Amino acid sequence: RAEKTSKSSNSMFFFEDAAKKAGLKMIVIDPSSSNISKGANGNFTVVENGSSKKTYILNPNNTIIVPRRTVLKNIESRDFLSDLQKYDFFTLNTLEAIDNCEDKFITYKKLSAANVPTPKTAVVTHSSMSKLDDKVKSVGGSFPLIVKITKGTQGIGVAQIDSMISLKSVLQAIFALVPKADILLQEKIDSDFDLRIHVLYKGFERMTPGIENYEVIGCMQRNQLEGDFRSNY
Repeated sequence: RAEKTSKSSNSMFFFEDAAKKAGLKMIVIDPSSSNISKGANGNFTVVENGSSKKTYILNPNNTIIVPRRTVLKNIESRDFLSDLQKYDFFTLNTLEAIDNCEDKFITYKKLSAANVPTPKTAVVTHSSMSKLDDKVKSVGGSFPLIVKITKGTQGIGVAQIDSMISLKSVLQAIFALVPKADILLQEKIDSDFDLRIHVLYKGFERMTPGIENYEVIGCMQRNQLEGDFRSNY
């Protein structure tokens, strides 16, 4: 429950309710105002200097860390999670995994490397505007196509572009505001719905391939909203 964020989240309350029903002790720590140090007998001391000003004794052998994506909001939060991982606390998800999912281009590269079908994708920067025609050709060469900022959730920062003139105009406006921005171009893939599938890895060591090591624990069909082209297909 990070204090240095502009948007509050209700998800932590669901975590607390689920932990209580399961008989698990749960503590909520603001990562942006906490630090960790080694103690005795394999224990670690966590001091939270935010509004709670509390001290906790944690042991990696009986503690699971469940960070939220707010750990990416500032360097203090990232550093705190990095220290927890350095001290061998089991972390779901890791800082690396959250980073991979937060940046759409890194996500694309990871999926492509794993041979997961993905839309044709190209990156445009302010310095590569002169090669825009080649960029468009590399993603199929036809309109409409999709423009995305590399970071963002819930469809924010995603636009459909219907012509080269519109594309140049939109990109010029973005680079005027954020000269160092990285913008993704993607082919537009039509779909009526997408599937959100939750897959659990059945182990604690570094993930290994093989379908027997994984279990689908939930799946939901999400129909496209009327009048909205965006989906996670």
